[in-house]
Order: sequence, then C-alpha cells, then structure tokens
Amino acid sequence: EICFDGSPNKEQGIIWSFRFKESAGRDWTSWDPWWNRREARKLVFLRDGTIMQVYPKGVEGSQTYQIGNTTLYEVFSERTLQQDGNYVPAPRIELKWRFVKR
Repeated sequence: EICFDGSPNKEQGIIWSFRFKESAGRDWTSWDPWWNRREARKLVFLRDGTIMQVYPKGVEGSQTYQIGNTTLYEVFSERTLQQDGNYVPAPRIELKWRFVKR
C-alpha cells in the first residue's frame, strides 16, 4: 500500500523517509533534519495526491490535519522566517504526487 490510510482501525500505508541530496545545495540541506544529525523527515502520500509530513512537527501556527491517530503537518512547516522582527511560519510549499503511465 503506497498511500497512507488513517481511517479508524485501518491506519496503514508507508511512512517514507525523505532527505535532500547534497547536490540540492546548502540552502536546502542546512535545514534538512537528516543533514543536521537528526532523524530523516517523514512523509506520507495521500490518495488525493497530497504529500503531508509526519516528522518533524510543524511550528506553532502552522496548519495541522488529523487522520486517524496520526497528526499530519504541511511539508516543511517546521521552518520559521523572520518578518518585521517576528518569527512566522515559512510560506507553504505544496507538494503533489501522481501515477504516470508510459
């Protein structure tokens, strides 16, 4: 089962580990948990084509979703940016997936 299904009594599906390759560049790898000696980012693929994050948790103020017993966060929502002297959640980066036929 590629897609994560968090319906009651059926929470299953693959939780994928994700990390940037070094070739992505320092800007991306500098805030990637894996490159900072922490557990790799954990992502799930939902049937509607959405990709959501299980780990790390999003910062306060970021959007969360509850599927079964699992809390999901928007991808890369653990980042903050400084804006007008305050730290705010980084702009949303939407990731989608789809099957491709050849």
